[in-house]
Amino acid sequence: MVLKWEPSSVQDVVAIQWAMAYWNEQTNKMRNVTKRPRIGLFAGDSCSRPKEAISQSLRFLDAVGFHDPTECLLNNKEALRKRSEAPRLIAVLSPKDSESANSVAQALKPYNLPIAAFSSSSA
Repeated sequence: MVLKWEPSSVQDVVAIQWAMAYWNEQTNKMRNVTKRPRIGLFAGDSCSRPKEAISQSLRFLDAVGFHDPTECLLNNKEALRKRSEAPRLIAVLSPKDSESANSVAQALKPYNLPIAAFSSSSA
């Protein structure tokens, strides 16, 4: 199986990474101002396959601890630490292709998460 990189997809990810790095750099330079949140990125390749897009999205949510309710933590110290952490806004940038984007939107609907789309046709 030969994989082919789409230059526009790579450019999109690099552009998003640059924007996030710029945001975080400006945040670090701010003094005596309420700190802005830092932004991170997890990029997964779905190869325009809806099942893979759903899998990548769920893997991301698991990696950031989205599915770990504090009542399921093993000890009280860990639960207290989790509760004292600053809240995190977690959002998903949907895949470019409409079929995968719609599949991800349907799979994540119960979570009530913000989902950003590349275009209205992939929303």
